[in-house]
Amino acid sequence: MKAIKFSIFILCFLFVQNKLLSAQSYKLSNELEIYLFETSKGKKLSICKDKNDKYLVYRFGTKSKVELQYPVVLNEESWGKFSYSFYFRGGGKENAAMDINSLTFVNGGFKYSVYDDYSAETDETTVGITVTQLSNKKETNIKGVLKTKKGALSAFRDNDLVDKEEE
Repeated sequence: MKAIKFSIFILCFLFVQNKLLSAQSYKLSNELEIYLFETSKGKKLSICKDKNDKYLVYRFGTKSKVELQYPVVLNEESWGKFSYSFYFRGGGKENAAMDINSLTFVNGGFKYSVYDDYSAETDETTVGITVTQLSNKKETNIKGVLKTKKGALSAFRDNDLVDKEEE
């Protein structure tokens, strides 16, 4: 009887441990989440940075498994692998105000562009990822679910560690 209880305890411990490890894989204990959302197909995206600005990292995958981490090596060089661009025009609906933000990187023949765009004309915000195959320019748009969005890409506007591009 003790062996069965012990076995059940071990199984429960391993199950909980596995859930904790998989849940933490999108954000490590030394990281801050800058931006995250879930896609319309249930995938998860997170952009995190080390609390001491040692690196920037993109993670994407299912809720239980990171399918893509970029870059793989997490060090200060990671900041230079990303570029941030934005365009902001105020003035409300009458002036077709907008706030367009993207964080982009290239990996394995593909360009990934995480976007967060607002239009005053439609009073809509859209979030997602555009993946472009560089060899043929084919684009795939992965839409994010706005209600799952946390953080803001605009946090990169005043960050001198990431490269800036003109929109």
